[in-house]
Amino acid sequence: MHETSICSAIQHRRLLSFLYGGSFRTVEPRILGYDRDGELTLRAWQQLGGGPQGWHDFQVSKMTSLAPAKGIFRGAAVAYYPGGETLARVLCRS
Repeated sequence: MHETSICSAIQHRRLLSFLYGGSFRTVEPRILGYDRDGELTLRAWQQLGGGPQGWHDFQVSKMTSLAPAKGIFRGAAVAYYPGGETLARVLCRS
């Protein structure tokens, strides 16, 4: 199940990679929860792929080929808001 593997990556600060919107992404997973529409959503700092670096929300149902990426991340990310303002209910966070 994606929820378990994403929460494990958040807890252990492991990078994740996945295909989303036609592009492979490498992200620092920070918060997993449900958005206001009830969609399981990952809030992450995108390092590579599919557009600019920065904060993005990814609907888990639209991710494919989810896998750990090489490397870990440390410390807080730029402008990190641990409350996850886009998420109505948080399941796990870094």
